Amino acid sequence: MTALTHFRSPSSLPQVENNRALDEACRLLGLDKVKLCMALTQKRIVTPTEIVTKLLRVDEAREARDALAKAVYSSIFNWVVERINLKLDTGTPGMGVKHGS
Repeated sequence: MTALTHFRSPSSLPQVENNRALDEACRLLGLDKVKLCMALTQKRIVTPTEIVTKLLRVDEAREARDALAKAVYSSIFNWVVERINLKLDTGTPGMGVKHGS
């Protein structure tokens, strides 16, 4: 996620400055570097007759990066809570309180 923390913005278009961080994020998430860059810097608009690719402004790319980071952190948090709950489960009905679904 830190790969897109800093943007060069001579034309207000996002560009990745930290390729090492991007490489590491892609490695950890199992993602293709080119596809991740495209997903965070471009928006596809699908109409009945065509698909238009629009480059995001720097602020829009930062929002896309932040949304991805939030989704990843949320997913990790839910996974950790689930594992903890499994370890704490005694198997006895009525013991403990279940939160969420």
